[in-house]
Amino acid sequence: MLEMLDVAIGFATVMLAVSLIIMSLTQAISSVLALRGAKLRAGLERLIQQTAPSLAAQARTISEEMLKHPLISDTSTKLAGRWKLASAIKKEELLQVLDAVIREKDLTPLTSADERAALEGWFESFMTRVSQWFAMNTRWITVALAIVLAFTMHLDAVMIIKQLKNDTESRGKLVAMADSLLAQDPSAVETVEKHYTDAMKDLVRGSAAKFNDGATERSVTTIASRPAADAWLTANAKAAEKAALMEAYEKLLGDRLQSALDKSIDRAKTLQGQLSSAGIAIFPADHTSADWLEIRSPHFWGMAASVLFLSLGAPFWFNLLKQMTQLKSVVAAKDEADEGTARPSGARAMAPMAPAVPAARLPALPAAKVADGTSAGAATTAGGTQAPAPKP
Repeated sequence: MLEMLDVAIGFATVMLAVSLIIMSLTQAISSVLALRGAKLRAGLERLIQQTAPSLAAQARTISEEMLKHPLISDTSTKLAGRWKLASAIKKEELLQVLDAVIREKDLTPLTSADERAALEGWFESFMTRVSQWFAMNTRWITVALAIVLAFTMHLDAVMIIKQLKNDTESRGKLVAMADSLLAQDPSAVETVEKHYTDAMKDLVRGSAAKFNDGATERSVTTIASRPAADAWLTANAKAAEKAALMEAYEKLLGDRLQSALDKSIDRAKTLQGQLSSAGIAIFPADHTSADWLEIRSPHFWGMAASVLFLSLGAPFWFNLLKQMTQLKSVVAAKDEADEGTARPSGARAMAPMAPAVPAARLPALPAAKVADGTSAGAATTAGGTQAPAPKP
């Protein structure tokens, strides 16, 4: 039982390690493609089309200009396209930014009170849909990366299970590696938005004298963009210090984002090294690119199985590995308890028997003559006792 659990724990450890690499890559790709901003723009366009028919013809232009507006845009640089789109917008900002865009672009103003009320009324529902769309897109990225990594690394789930069943050393190393992986929750992979807030806390902590009274590290609200950081500094920093503080904030933020990228790369390298040291071959030399297209090969289907397992995601493998580790502790404790109760009864069953009485001490039987003239009393059994003499 324990051996089977160790095999399962070792396999889950491999899947979790590769899934964590995929998670880091997924977040990096999402940031590079500005998926949050793109999905928010699509959701905002649909919201305007459905709730404000007078603006439906220009919904795409309005939604894009709203998210690029300096009041809520995620960047103050000259980046174009989706990289300038805001990744979040608050309900109280919706109508204000909408009116500002309509005024600046000289569009027909939204005067209908019913349409304005509908925009605000349906806002939360549409933002929930936007979150679902974003999650679905990241899911597809996860599956695509699972395919790339499984076939590039020749990660064969069937071969891994066989190796763990036969190789005690690899199995033991992966079981030990499980503890280090469980120490880092997949939710600890930080999002980009968190760095905006943490950079501001660092700034307040290091330059407290340049802020207004009452502005402390604890008073820093959630900041999801540079414009939001600028607005927070305007409200809490001394006017003469704002420009210098914003420059210092940009440097702190850049350092944090670079550090996060470096950590993701280091994490991937560390996990790959741990798997290799445990005997799990990464990029094995005995497999070639021809294996990728050999559909009849068992190795191809083993890699396909790995894709299915990896597409479950790091949180799934983290929770499963945690449960199996806890189950192993329970089973090990039960086995120890069973062995402890079995020893006394076994000792009683093996109690030595009383020694046989030596033949020399038995009383002599009267001799009887048999047909061949020998004494029947001289015949003894194998146990050393004399056999009874036959009757004449």
